[in-house]
Amino acid sequence: MGIEAIITGIIDAAAVVAISAFGASVLKDYFGKKKKPSVQEEPEETFVPMPEPQPEPQPEPQPEPEPEEEPHLPEPVEHINAIEADEMLSDEVALAFVIEEDEDEPEEDDEEDDDDDDGVQVVAPVAVPKAEPGPKTEGKRGFINIGDIDEAFEPHDHVTLDALKHKGLVSKKIKRIKILADGELTKPLSVKAHSFSIQAIKMIELTGGTVIKIR
Repeated sequence: MGIEAIITGIIDAAAVVAISAFGASVLKDYFGKKKKPSVQEEPEETFVPMPEPQPEPQPEPQPEPEPEEEPHLPEPVEHINAIEADEMLSDEVALAFVIEEDEDEPEEDDEEDDDDDDGVQVVAPVAVPKAEPGPKTEGKRGFINIGDIDEAFEPHDHVTLDALKHKGLVSKKIKRIKILADGELTKPLSVKAHSFSIQAIKMIELTGGTVIKIR
């Protein structure tokens, strides 16, 4: 065998060995990856803080209703007229201080049964039924101004229909009297009448007097 043949044999043998080694390496890598499947890493848990509980909203306290203010009269004045009285006092407050009274009725004397000297009771005759009375008449009405009353009476006097008649300020035939607001009032008076103008009521009350209305 010649030298060339030997060299050729050695090269072929080396090629076979190299091919075998390469093939073994490829097979190793292939089967190694197949036996060890890739393991996926579990994702790290992310900490999410829980929201703090919010306090329940409390209902706003309702303001307590203010108590209704009772009507009151201002401090008494020394003199007043109708225009000033309207400016100083409302109709509602003025009427709140009016005193109402029933009209006085004349008292009737009680009749007592009389006995005679012999102790025999006297029997009264049988009363004959009377017809039903008709509508009650109001009588004659009169008017007087508060200024005239102011001139005729002293402070704190009681002004009544009888007092007005006694001073000659109204006719004795008058049965019902109304007080009007013409003039000025300069003193406190207690005035009792069947009706008043609203300004007269205010004038009497603003000077410290009393209004008494007869029903």
